[in-house]
Amino acid sequence: MEGVLQMQILNELLDSLKVGSPQIFEDVQVFPLFSNRSESSSLLELDEALAKGLVEVTEVSDGGSVPQLNVINSSPRDVIIYDGQQLIGAKQNRTVNITVVVPAHSTLPIPVSCVEQQRWHYTSPSFASSDRFAYPSLRRSTHSEVTRSQETLGTSDADQHRVWRDISYKAARMDVFSDTGAMEDIYESQAPKLKAVSEAFKIEDKQIGYMAFIKGGFAGCDVFGSTEVCRGKMEKLLRGYYLDSVDHEVVFDKVELDQIFREVRAAEHREFETVGKGLERRFDAPHVQGSWKEVDGTIPHVTILPKDAAVMR
Repeated sequence: MEGVLQMQILNELLDSLKVGSPQIFEDVQVFPLFSNRSESSSLLELDEALAKGLVEVTEVSDGGSVPQLNVINSSPRDVIIYDGQQLIGAKQNRTVNITVVVPAHSTLPIPVSCVEQQRWHYTSPSFASSDRFAYPSLRRSTHSEVTRSQETLGTSDADQHRVWRDISYKAARMDVFSDTGAMEDIYESQAPKLKAVSEAFKIEDKQIGYMAFIKGGFAGCDVFGSTEVCRGKMEKLLRGYYLDSVDHEVVFDKVELDQIFREVRAAEHREFETVGKGLERRFDAPHVQGSWKEVDGTIPHVTILPKDAAVMR
């Protein structure tokens, strides 16, 4: 019965979505997703919490551990950190493997992947939030691996060597040299274009998400709990779509927009043990995969990703 009620919450959210006219920049096409259900969230965004000194993200110890970081939440509010969000500093840059809600007044270890292979020394005592997320083809692979890890081991780990290999190959294809093998340096190589990307895609009133396509192939979708959150995160996410669009060996399968929503509704949504507060459900359909977080009867984040994005070599 509980699972039925949770699916009802998701279906009500999906029913409320209206697809807007696409915005286009070069090979990236983005359809805004609107909803009248947008409302202020009780959750505190990591970026805001860091800016106010209410949260600190650190290595789990002086020696550190590649797949885990500590989040120390001193706020009276729960703090949300999104799947794919990049954290920079400390011993090496990381991206977050799943969307996590850190309870108020708590310390929580969270699952991460390293996106800077050749550095293992401190550049700062704690982490800052980056203005980039993992690019969508990397999010796709990480999501698949995390699902398998949850199924078999009950953890939310990715294949770290595959992550490093993905970044290394992408840097080579894009002719980017990085002393530390950092994903951040690949983004920096495209900095002038990324500014144009930010100017090309505008967040509209009542927009709570987007659906993105690269060269006609479905590349990803995120739905947030409010327009305010969407405004704060979408610009960071779309930089990754541009990065994949100029990597000519990244391929996304063509899937019609309506078919994506049909597959999400028809899929089996399985609940897994999660880190922090709330419930996590993940789904796997013929052409798409994804996950969503439910906290106190609301859904602050839904991720829909392609299954068949592939790097040829």
